[in-house]
Amino acid sequence: MNQNDMPVFCDVTAEEQIEALKAFCVPLGAKIISGNSQDVLADLVKNMGAFYAKEISETDLEMVLNSLVSLIIISPEDKCAKLASQFCENLLKASLPERYGVVKLRILSNLFHGLISTSKNRYTVFVYLAKCSLAAKNLQYLQLDLDLIKKYLKTWQSSIEETQVLYRLLFEATSQMNDSQNALKFINELLSTYTKDTASKSRDDAHRCIVYCINDPNIFIFDNLLLLEPIKFLEGELIHNLFTIFVSGNLNQYTEFANSHKQILIQFSMDHEKNINKMRILSLMSLAENSKDLSFDLLQNELKISADEIESFVIDAIRTKCIRCKIDHLARNVTVMSVSYRTFTKQNWHALKERLEKWRENLAAVDQNLTNILAQPALLQMS
Repeated sequence: MNQNDMPVFCDVTAEEQIEALKAFCVPLGAKIISGNSQDVLADLVKNMGAFYAKEISETDLEMVLNSLVSLIIISPEDKCAKLASQFCENLLKASLPERYGVVKLRILSNLFHGLISTSKNRYTVFVYLAKCSLAAKNLQYLQLDLDLIKKYLKTWQSSIEETQVLYRLLFEATSQMNDSQNALKFINELLSTYTKDTASKSRDDAHRCIVYCINDPNIFIFDNLLLLEPIKFLEGELIHNLFTIFVSGNLNQYTEFANSHKQILIQFSMDHEKNINKMRILSLMSLAENSKDLSFDLLQNELKISADEIESFVIDAIRTKCIRCKIDHLARNVTVMSVSYRTFTKQNWHALKERLEKWRENLAAVDQNLTNILAQPALLQMS
């Protein structure tokens, strides 16, 4: 990249910037070698800890680090990779007050967007940006558009292993911030990178996915995950049996499993009471798939709750947006208006096909009726 194309405002040459940074750094105790500008820059990056060894304002630190960023961006490609990697590593490990976390993110974001779009170094910076976002518990500067990220990875010609590292970090960062929608997307993409031949290496990721889906209070439908090779690889194991119950089972099945295999809940740090609450909602969804009218007696029996608890439970279920229903206290009945299917089988696809075909026939009939009316002006005048 030519210096004139730098995505920063700078009125001095690169050499002048390097000398200014050196003059600022040496009094702080850093030992910077003398030599050509690239060697000095490499030493400045190596010793950048001196910039924040003593108390420094956020504004001054950001200005100094952005100056280093601009110099890294215009470095020759063969030098840029090492400079960018060491800069990111040092910044990640920098012992700074918690409030400086967002400064780190802004700096890394500037470096990422400053590098040319096809540069492989962008992958390195993006990984560190994800790591810093995870550490700072802040997603403000982290790109989460999956389609765009896929384009990035394709442009950078990232390997399967590199892709897995990035998706794993993005999952950890989003799940930590309770971003259920994105977390589920990234763990799904991560598991999709494994094949039948490599599924044996995915055990930890598969476990992580299952535990997250069960523990997250906002995720209720995940039957598609059963088709992924890493999940299929776990078939026959207790954790897979438990996951299957959450995909399509009911409260009674979960209770029997939990009573027989308490150690699995402890092993994966699962909260039994929270699991019970989630399974009640999932069981309600299954009941609603088969009947639009659910009696209080049925709900009390299947969900193991008292009549007094039904109203508050139904309200909680409605809040998930997985079901729409209303309570008739006089009739002691819950009427279901709509429900999300926990699993979408071949039978469901056939039913949907038949319904769409019926709608198409009805629309065709309406269209034909309108055509007939328009063809007879006398009918229009009468109306």
